[in-house]
Amino acid sequence: MSAGVTVAIGVVGQALLFEGTSSDNINVSDNAALRVSTAATWSAWVRPANVSSTGTVICKGLSAADPDYLLNIGGDGAGSSNVVGLYDGTAWRESNTDLLSALQWNHISAVWDGTNMNFYINGASAGSVAGTNIQTSTNGLEIATQCDDNTNPFNG
Repeated sequence: MSAGVTVAIGVVGQALLFEGTSSDNINVSDNAALRVSTAATWSAWVRPANVSSTGTVICKGLSAADPDYLLNIGGDGAGSSNVVGLYDGTAWRESNTDLLSALQWNHISAVWDGTNMNFYINGASAGSVAGTNIQTSTNGLEIATQCDDNTNPFNG
């Protein structure tokens, strides 16, 4: 855990607070359980400082340009904002917009069934996108920053 990450009050018990700097992140070594091959769910409680700028929740892979998967909130850098998105190394898959709340706890999920990516925000369906292609590698996982380059840090 990086020096800038602090412990805060969470939804249940404690949470980690990331201040939105490139040094606030957690590195997780590769593990076979992190290598997605058929279906998967990425889920997190997040309390973003704002929902209009991009903040990376998790990223696994070689880099932000070539991830196995990259889950973020805010936007994709191409004009979308206030969304939950998953980048699979070839394309962004995004939820419907305007469903996240800044400075409040939001439960976000991206559920891949092998064919479609389904998004949920606070338990409600937030859209579905077909055609996801999740990659696999032996690279590590980053929490609160993009893979290998520490950009788009999570603030919240």
